Amino acid sequence: DAARRIQRWDRAAELLAAAGFVVVNRAGEPALEAAELTELGFDPERTLPLEVESPDVSATAVRARVAAGQPIDGLVPPAVAAVIRREHLYSARVPRA
Repeated sequence: DAARRIQRWDRAAELLAAAGFVVVNRAGEPALEAAELTELGFDPERTLPLEVESPDVSATAVRARVAAGQPIDGLVPPAVAAVIRREHLYSARVPRA
């Protein structure tokens, strides 16, 4: 869905002209077709549509659970959960001594 909204980004044309992209499908959705990517402004020579099977996990839901103090076990890999905890991401920051 981010690829479909790229034209709304600040300086989208500049970004599309300068960068290469890997566009990954959302869980349960097929990869974007080359024709649609071209219509959206992606250069086919610098864009790789990638279809993956991934868990149906919403980043918004993960952030909300962290902010509410709820567990995220099984929603993200253990290493990601560790970074979220260590850096106090998505929750009130605890001052460091």
